[in-house]
Amino acid sequence: MTVDKFTFEVANKKYHIPLFKDIPMGAIRKSRKLKEEADQVFVIIEQVMGEDSKELAAVDSMNSEAFAEFITSWTQGAPTGESSSSLI
Repeated sequence: MTVDKFTFEVANKKYHIPLFKDIPMGAIRKSRKLKEEADQVFVIIEQVMGEDSKELAAVDSMNSEAFAEFITSWTQGAPTGESSSSLI
């Protein structure tokens, strides 16, 4: 079974992560009680990519404009701070 991945590029290098629709519910659960949307986004990203991953290092190297484009593209415009029921 082939699982589709989201591909993003930083400094001419490609990275692959799960599609936003395929992120584990545990990542959403861990972010659900956080008040700030930025905190929710970063908890989800850290859970999906892993703290010491090359993917997270690539995201950390982005400027704010590139990061906003990455989030919009990865989530396909879905708000990351919505309840878990709206993400299913």
